[in-house]
Amino acid sequence: MQIVTIKLSQISGLHPASSEILSATADLIYASGPSDVNEEAIKLLADIHPVHVVPRGEKYQVVAGFRIYELCKLLVPNDEIRCIVHQDMNKEKIKQLAEIDILGSPLVHSLGTKYVQQIRKLTRAIGNDNNLHLFPKLKSIRRICE
Repeated sequence: MQIVTIKLSQISGLHPASSEILSATADLIYASGPSDVNEEAIKLLADIHPVHVVPRGEKYQVVAGFRIYELCKLLVPNDEIRCIVHQDMNKEKIKQLAEIDILGSPLVHSLGTKYVQQIRKLTRAIGNDNNLHLFPKLKSIRRICE
């Protein structure tokens, strides 16, 4: 594995080995949409949670980090993002990585019950003067309840 910065235009899309699980879960609803994260925030999140890719000819295909990739394509389509490049991955390993991303990411990165109360606690702890401006959804508690 190697961590590199790749222009989004160099990524041709999703790897075919991951398309079955992604098609079957395409109707999942995320707590936040593109309007809930700004461009600076998604680039910082992509640095923290790099997209996993495999080389395919002159381009790359995504094998994990699907949500970050999706938001980057929508919000910063002409930018570069941090990626982890995997070499020589077989179809089964790609499928396993995709499944772990789809199954595990919501569990690891989501707040549990009492979502609104936890968001309020986070916003109070961070404060308005810090990075709260990166996440428009968190500016107003009313937006969280929508």
